[in-house]
Amino acid sequence: MSTGPSGWRIEPPFYSREYLEQLCERTLTEFCMETYGQELTPLPTDVLTQLLERYTSVLNLYAELDQGINGVTTMFGSERLPRVDIAAELSRQWFRENRLRTTLAHELGHLLLHSPLWRAQCMSAGRKVEAPIAQACRRETIEDNAPRSDRIEWQAGYICGALLMPKRRIELLVGRFLSMQSGSPLLVAGSTDAEELIERVIIGAPGSAGAPRAIGRDY
Repeated sequence: MSTGPSGWRIEPPFYSREYLEQLCERTLTEFCMETYGQELTPLPTDVLTQLLERYTSVLNLYAELDQGINGVTTMFGSERLPRVDIAAELSRQWFRENRLRTTLAHELGHLLLHSPLWRAQCMSAGRKVEAPIAQACRRETIEDNAPRSDRIEWQAGYICGALLMPKRRIELLVGRFLSMQSGSPLLVAGSTDAEELIERVIIGAPGSAGAPRAIGRDY
């Protein structure tokens, strides 16, 4: 849900899933190599927070938001960096770390895709004001993925999954697992092998539970 100047809204283009995957891979690799000199897998929550700080003027992890809203990204039509507010309970309650991670990754999607777009739209229209626009993200759009009719939230949801469960690393993990199986490489949903693979993915990417991995056509 966006709230901004009357009649103004972000108009995101279509992005291919491959583009979004590559954007996340490049962003994570460049940040980790520059900051730590190595890739970090899985991505620690503190590092994910540091990554958001690079793209924001304010990152408030203890915001008092309306019930049901996990995060809000406020973008500006000027050179001012965005502001991100995260619901305080996600940081205060240790057992909600997965929810915190998916919310941080979701808001990072807005920072990577939609903040530069909003700034460019305002500048091209000659709007020489900050023109703040706030994107409020509810739990259901972060957890279960937004409907394709809500392109902004759908794209941020895909970014969330691509950051927390990078496609290349998941494919490597699955490939190694299948190579060790003596039987058919095909897995049956609900089988012991399938459940073991799911457990390995969760262990290999802690905090990824609930992270959406959208499939289907580009958006």
